[in-house]
Amino acid sequence: QDSVIRIWDIESNSLVASLSDAKKSASPITQLFSWEYQNCLFLISACADGSLSLWSLALSGSFSLNLLKRSPRLSS
Repeated sequence: QDSVIRIWDIESNSLVASLSDAKKSASPITQLFSWEYQNCLFLISACADGSLSLWSLALSGSFSLNLLKRSPRLSS
């Protein structure tokens, strides 16, 4: 496990994009949720330290990656 999200094209078996948050410590990703809306892929990553990150990935033309929101560590 690491703190990088990798997007693969399964037809060509090639890496399309890698997502990582340079401002965040390298806490392993434990859960990943995704959905598509209006030609954009959204991802929520949950890390072992309790933090969440919301990502967007444009699916048309050239890829555009954006970290939309990063939450602090959640307390229990």
